[in-house]
Amino acid sequence: DMSNEMDVTSNNKALESIATLRSGAGVFSTISGDDMASKVKTLNAMTAAEPISEHLNKQIKLANFVCQAVEINDEKTGESIDAVRVILIDDQGKSYAAISDGIMGSLRDLVSILGEPSAWESPLPVKVTEQKSRKGFRFFSLTIG
Repeated sequence: DMSNEMDVTSNNKALESIATLRSGAGVFSTISGDDMASKVKTLNAMTAAEPISEHLNKQIKLANFVCQAVEINDEKTGESIDAVRVILIDDQGKSYAAISDGIMGSLRDLVSILGEPSAWESPLPVKVTEQKSRKGFRFFSLTIG
C-alpha cells in the first residue's frame, strides 16, 4: 500500500517555497536600509496591508512600495499562476495591497521616469482607479495627482 507515501514529484512547489526562505527571493522593497528597523517596516507593510479595492480614487501619498512574488489560483482553470502582489505604502506607513498587472505596469513606468522613491523630493500623490479594457475586463491603474 503506497497511499501513505508522499508523491515527491508534486512537492516541487514546497521545495521551491523552502528555497526562497534561504535566498530571501521574491520580495522587492523600496524601503531603504539594510538594518532591522527597515526590514521590519517592509514586513509590517506586507502583513498589515489593506485591500487597494477599498481605497479606490482616494489620494495616497506614495512614499514606498513593495512587490512580492506570489502564487494564485486561476478562477477558471484552478491552475496556479505566478503573480505579483503590489503593496503601496503612504507617508504615514499605512499600506494597501493588490495583485494587479495594471498597478505593476504603472509602477514600472513611474520608476523608469521618476526613479525610486528615495530619489523623490517628497511622497508622490497617487490614486488607484478602476478602468475597463476594450474587451470589458476591469483592471486597476495608478495615476499621479
